Amino acid sequence: MTQQVNLPLEDNLMQKIDSVPGTRRETIKKLVKNALTDPEVKKAFLLTGGKGTRLRPLTNKKPKPLIEVGGKPIAERVVEWLKRYGIEEVVFATGYKAGMIEGYFGDGSDYGMKFSYSKEEKPLGTGGCLRLAQDQLDETFLFVNGDLLLDFDLSKMIRNHYTNPGIITMALKGVEDPSRYGVAKLEGRRIYEFIEKPSNPESNLINAGVSLMEPDIFNYMKPGKCSLEDEMLPEVVEDELMYGHPIKGMWLDIGTLEALEEARKMIK
Repeated sequence: MTQQVNLPLEDNLMQKIDSVPGTRRETIKKLVKNALTDPEVKKAFLLTGGKGTRLRPLTNKKPKPLIEVGGKPIAERVVEWLKRYGIEEVVFATGYKAGMIEGYFGDGSDYGMKFSYSKEEKPLGTGGCLRLAQDQLDETFLFVNGDLLLDFDLSKMIRNHYTNPGIITMALKGVEDPSRYGVAKLEGRRIYEFIEKPSNPESNLINAGVSLMEPDIFNYMKPGKCSLEDEMLPEVVEDELMYGHPIKGMWLDIGTLEALEEARKMIK
């Protein structure tokens, strides 16, 4: 539940607020929340709709998020990690073999959480599938790829997000070969350039597939099929509203058979 508050502010305070990129409403909301509460995020949007073509033939019969690592589906490990950091609600973005994912996870009661599902009837891209769930994401939320092996301190990233004036804080991971990912260049904590899969990357910091987002992201939505990485994020960067959070700890993108083999060696 939220309530609207109207209050007078001195001109010098308004000038400082207006000097921060973004809307007045979001800037004031972040400042008040950070000052008066321990920062927290309760909702997550989990991408689980891809076909997993690079994991064939394993994904011919089951969706990639249900492929097991250490006797447990990849997406279940993500869900458990989310719960550890206070996430209470998860919106699953489904598509390929959606019924199997919903059948496995159910309503979330087995996890002490609340699960809902947003199904693509046809491929809409990462931005398009996010747009489908807009009505369910009316507060700060976590955007997470469902094919990651994760174990880093999310609470630090949440604290940083509420001190950043932007609408997105993206987890960044340093890797040896960044050319397969979205690559970010930082100025302080602000991302001043973001290029998806560059041929000659000038940074080794990649999009780690975990981002904190404000509902203002929906102002950047395009109709129809839409790529978050190619079409939306560059515009957020141009508006100086995207920040980065380099992470330490376990992170593995389980997008290929080789990566899956590596993950299974790590967790037995």
